Amino acid sequence: NVTTYGCFSGCTALKQVSISTTVKYIGGGVFEGCTALEDVGDLSNVTTIQHSSFTDTTALAIDIEMSSLTSMIGSPFLRSGITKFSAPLLEVIPGGSLYNNGPFTNCKNLIEVNVPSVTSIGKAAFAECTLLYKVSDLSKVEVLGDGAFKNCESLEFEDLSLPNLETLGQDAFYGVSVKKISNLGKITALP
Repeated sequence: NVTTYGCFSGCTALKQVSISTTVKYIGGGVFEGCTALEDVGDLSNVTTIQHSSFTDTTALAIDIEMSSLTSMIGSPFLRSGITKFSAPLLEVIPGGSLYNNGPFTNCKNLIEVNVPSVTSIGKAAFAECTLLYKVSDLSKVEVLGDGAFKNCESLEFEDLSLPNLETLGQDAFYGVSVKKISNLGKITALP
């Protein structure tokens, strides 16, 4: 049972954690503020990750592969140093309450995201990820929140096609290079 918050938060000297394949749940704030953390082990069997789990882990410049992840709550990677994120089973990427606290907001090293099953991307989910240049197929996305990709200035869409889109948030693609929009799905109004 997980009943505490942030059991290792603020451990600024912590550099490595060997998370084993038996770990299925990562609680809120567990490694928040562990600014020297560089490696976390195998996250492939984690099914749930809570808010602020890796917030402000700026030295964590690794590829995150979460092949079993089905539940993301809050902003687990806010301002982290991760370079790639893959979660092929994840359907919902939550949003933040403000433009500055989505799940991946201000991940300045994040260059690639692979979430092929995602149907909902929340408010400010990837805002200010200035090096992000590759996002997996978004054809299943139904909801795209306010500022979802705001100021992702390295992100380019030659032909933006969102055939299942039902809700499009304000500033969702603000500062993104979109060259052509061929399909905005089922939306009836542009914010």
